[in-house]
Amino acid sequence: MQVYKEARGLIICLSRGERIVEMLTHAAREQGVKGASIGGIGALSKVELGYYIVFEKRYERTLLDDDHELLSLVGNVSLKDGVPFVHVHANLGGRDFRSVGGHLFEATVGASAEIRMERWSTAPVRMPDAAVGLSVWNGCEW
Repeated sequence: MQVYKEARGLIICLSRGERIVEMLTHAAREQGVKGASIGGIGALSKVELGYYIVFEKRYERTLLDDDHELLSLVGNVSLKDGVPFVHVHANLGGRDFRSVGGHLFEATVGASAEIRMERWSTAPVRMPDAAVGLSVWNGCEW
């Protein structure tokens, strides 16, 4: 992983074999990012996606073993239990030129991943929401 600091945040370059969510979480914690937007593109393999079923309060997960283009990585960094937490969704393109997407639990970088993490002046705080069954934004730390 290569991390470049810029005025508004970080540019993160991931290489083949690195785990994307793990590396983004590491970068956020290492660089003291408490609130940020995330965007990126690249190529991934061994992708674990999820779809949240609200009325059951659980994720349905699927594992995609083959290679996919990372058409769009969108998400954020907020605080959960006092530490930076990365929450990202991915839209992927397959060899058949069809796309699939969802909550990105983890994926291995296939060729590379080019990601920006743009800092915010505030840090949203995640708190458990019993009605939803997830930790959601509930206020901010200024």
